[in-house]
Amino acid sequence: MRGERGRVVLVDTITSVDADDAGASVVAASHGGTSSGEFALVHPLAAVFFNDAGVGKDDAGIAALAMLQARGVRVVGRFVDARGGVARFADDLVATTAAADIKLSSLLHRIDTFVRAQGLEAAAAESFEPHCLRFVNAETEIDLTRAGIRTVLWATGFRRQYPWLKLPVFDGRGEIRHSGGVTPVSGLYVIGLHFLRRRNSSFIDGVGADAMALSEHLTGYVRRDSSRLLGAAS
Repeated sequence: MRGERGRVVLVDTITSVDADDAGASVVAASHGGTSSGEFALVHPLAAVFFNDAGVGKDDAGIAALAMLQARGVRVVGRFVDARGGVARFADDLVATTAAADIKLSSLLHRIDTFVRAQGLEAAAAESFEPHCLRFVNAETEIDLTRAGIRTVLWATGFRRQYPWLKLPVFDGRGEIRHSGGVTPVSGLYVIGLHFLRRRNSSFIDGVGADAMALSEHLTGYVRRDSSRLLGAAS
């Protein structure tokens, strides 16, 4: 699709980008690994957005970040406002990244502790290298005109809303209360939500297993309900 000041290309994989996409802003479903970064560098793009696949071993999931940063891609903090063609960003990139580093380090420590406690054989734990240090010089202001930036993509995410669901199943944040997809209201189920039953519950390859489990529960519910109806009729 094309806007007034540039073209935005949506692709399933970064490997689909070709010479015709030079100068465009590309949004790809590919993760931010090394190979993805290499494909993105073949043709000069105005901007590229990757799928967040997590950090992973040896930073495999975000390896393209350092590669693209070395080629001039700017990494900034949370967007605050824009006035007179100047975009302003919060000076919080190091802090937020450090918080993520602490969380990751804590997780790795718990895993290593469990391995030792169980007497399992495993390679020596790798030294943890924080990611926040690479952002100490992050800019807090960018003059869009001087920087030659003509296209801005708002990747703000979304919040689920259910104005059509008139049932007492919501928590204080407006999310549907459930246990593995089973809500407090008999006969009402949900599927596809984050961590519904497992880590990949919100992904295509995870919905199937959740659907099987919920189908068994639903079948049991229908049988019980049918039995009650038959009992009442007799």
